[in-house]
Amino acid sequence: DWSSDSRSLAFTVLGDRNENLLHFMANAFWEPLNFEIPPDRRAWQRTIDTFLDAPDDITLGEDAPMVETPFYTV
Repeated sequence: DWSSDSRSLAFTVLGDRNENLLHFMANAFWEPLNFEIPPDRRAWQRTIDTFLDAPDDITLGEDAPMVETPFYTV
């Protein structure tokens, strides 16, 4: 949403072989928003979610939980 009153942003960083490496989602709106997860051959994992309390807000590596739905609430 590129409108002047948009308060959210999402983008995907691709690797050298055009594989998805990182999908970033930010919500500055006062209500939670559902963001669509880009389709990929591999599963996505949640590594950082600043809405969650520590220590669950950052989980790196293989311990990061899988995102099992086609969207994520931010």
